[in-house]
Amino acid sequence: MEQKARYLLGKLYTLFKDVYLDELVDLKWARIYISKIITDEFQNYAEIETLENDPDEKISKIEAEMLKHDRKPAIYLTPFSLPSNLSEYLTGKNYHLSLEDAWMTLQKDYVIPDFSGASQIRHIDSSDELLNALDVVLTKGYLGEKSPDNPYGGTPMANFIEASKRGFRNKTFNNRLEGYLAYDNGRAVASSLLLYDGEAGYITAVASIPEVRGKGFGKLVSQYACMRSRHLGCKNTFLGTEVGSRNEEFYKRIGFQTEFTASCYVK
Repeated sequence: MEQKARYLLGKLYTLFKDVYLDELVDLKWARIYISKIITDEFQNYAEIETLENDPDEKISKIEAEMLKHDRKPAIYLTPFSLPSNLSEYLTGKNYHLSLEDAWMTLQKDYVIPDFSGASQIRHIDSSDELLNALDVVLTKGYLGEKSPDNPYGGTPMANFIEASKRGFRNKTFNNRLEGYLAYDNGRAVASSLLLYDGEAGYITAVASIPEVRGKGFGKLVSQYACMRSRHLGCKNTFLGTEVGSRNEEFYKRIGFQTEFTASCYVK
């Protein structure tokens, strides 16, 4: 589990670099990830290796570094974070649990339907039409209150959308980033994004607008992204979602399995 966690989280930084993540501060015992555009803890956090010696001093260094970037302190605990009781320690330091991620990989023997000729799917490019359609889907798709059925409800998406648009407009990312929109009666109703490097593909921004939920569009864009990941040569396709949510169960039904969990504490 620890080896898998190191691999996938390391890949996440490689794939997100310069698109959603802009800076890595390596303290050896922790790695601090900073996004210049996105301000929340989803993209700004300290991934812990160990706080075993002088934890108070180390936490103070993390907090100072994050505040220097005008980011609230966020601590990410993984299967390799030491010591094992860090959640209790952080709670005692006035941190609270913000999110708990299930890191999932697509099973290599899972048969993905062939959507290569799907007329409902359009690939996102740098055109204003498609980028504005992505904006609408993601904005509507993340509305509502956070709940087990809607684990990312209320997540501010404006900065993530801006970073995504920046990525699609930057030609240097043409071989690193793809996006897909599903259409219903001429209207974009669902989205997914794929960041890839030929070895691994990470699926994110899976969303559907509220009025079409339950009609299979979220499944369509998810499986289409999986198909594209394999087509692009990626041996590993992975994603992160909320532990115990309906999303986690949904992804299990379309070939994913949970490899490990990790949690983020914020102050």
